[in-house]
Amino acid sequence: MRHRGGAPCRRLRRDPHRVQRLAAGQSHVRDVASSRLRALLDCGAYSATADGATLAGFDIAVITVPTPLRNGAPDLTNIESCARTLGERLHQGATVVLESTSYPGTTEELLLPIWDETSGLKGGAAGRTSWPTS
Repeated sequence: MRHRGGAPCRRLRRDPHRVQRLAAGQSHVRDVASSRLRALLDCGAYSATADGATLAGFDIAVITVPTPLRNGAPDLTNIESCARTLGERLHQGATVVLESTSYPGTTEELLLPIWDETSGLKGGAAGRTSWPTS
């Protein structure tokens, strides 16, 4: 976890207990010391929330959720949930990066149709100005 200035980072978690621990400066990541997390919290560079509404107006979002295997294929339920949460807040110029393990084409086949449906952007404008690498 590195912050070198710029925009603050807000982490959306669905688990309220995990959010409470993160907000209290208790890191669950082996290579991120709790003291480092507390320093980022104290200077306002990082916050954790379970409220998707706090993402309104985001410029950059990175989807990093688990995709467990179900019958030999990745379960994309978590990615789909993130896509819907972000789609409700997506605006022209926003960037979303999918870093979760999934099959090639996930962005075009799963995310873009959800964003077209949920974002209110017209004419397929959601994500159509640059093409993903997944």
